[in-house]
Amino acid sequence: MKIKNEEVKLKIGEKQYVFHNLILDSYIKKFIDSQLLTNYESLYGLKYTKSLKYILLKLDNPISFDEKSVLQNKDFDIALLFDSFEPKQIASSNKIIVEYFYNSNKEISVLDYSDNKTKKLRDFDDRKITAIAFNTYWRPDLPDMIPVCSVIDTSNYNLFLMKDQKLTMSRKDIFETDGIFKSDLKAVKFPLHLSVKGLEGKANEFVADEHSNGYGILKSIGLSTNEYYKIEKEFDINKIGYSINKNTIEFNEIDNYLSIEKLLPSNELFPFSNLYPLASQYEYVVFKYAVVQSDIVDNLRYPVERGYYYIVYPVSKYGKSKVKLKYERS
Repeated sequence: MKIKNEEVKLKIGEKQYVFHNLILDSYIKKFIDSQLLTNYESLYGLKYTKSLKYILLKLDNPISFDEKSVLQNKDFDIALLFDSFEPKQIASSNKIIVEYFYNSNKEISVLDYSDNKTKKLRDFDDRKITAIAFNTYWRPDLPDMIPVCSVIDTSNYNLFLMKDQKLTMSRKDIFETDGIFKSDLKAVKFPLHLSVKGLEGKANEFVADEHSNGYGILKSIGLSTNEYYKIEKEFDINKIGYSINKNTIEFNEIDNYLSIEKLLPSNELFPFSNLYPLASQYEYVVFKYAVVQSDIVDNLRYPVERGYYYIVYPVSKYGKSKVKLKYERS
């Protein structure tokens, strides 16, 4: 799985700048953790929100960070409180492109983290922008739930909030898988676990709430021998167990033995050892994801598995092996 920031564009007045921001491990962790949830109601909480709707600005003084840094909103000076908007999502079977357009003027409200008061952007005219960050929410008091997701160091640029000059910004992110995508649901045409918005619209005709988004939860790992990737041997991920190391999910050993299950050698069938059937293996590993979409009844949310989609990879290793899902920046 690959995550890439294609570009961030910043325009102050008539002057435009183009950057590439650093995606932090804390953002990648959101994608890893959310697909492993067993409590589906948590999907709709702040901790697993992935849409980067809020911009944070560091003013005057630079800030130090690297990809492992766990930054909080209050490490920055102000948050731009945009009116509610949704990013544009263009999705295919192995790639999701997400575009954000942030449009502000000097009358836009900002939260000043120094005193937690709401002010206007114009109150910060003539201040130098030393870093720009993106997050899923603006609150300063939830560091564990909403760590900063990505950052740009602009301290070496002469970027200033200028009087009467409009500030606009956009960003473009790309999420990709090199696996083969298959789905049981006609409405699900892309890997939901890589999406910042999930499925918009109904997964199937049984969903009553038209405004509930659908999400992908990893349920099991399967093995297959045929070109249709039908699972012939299946392992529940919560039963076999897994660990998370940096940006990689490592599942405990699974057995890729085929001939033992299809035909057990015996002295009666094969009287000579050199006549025993050769060991063989499954040809594909299949990651099975549940499509979880909720209905709301009497103001209570009821998440339900609506169907499944699959990400398939060829496998060449015979016997016991550990399966890994790695997230990396590209």
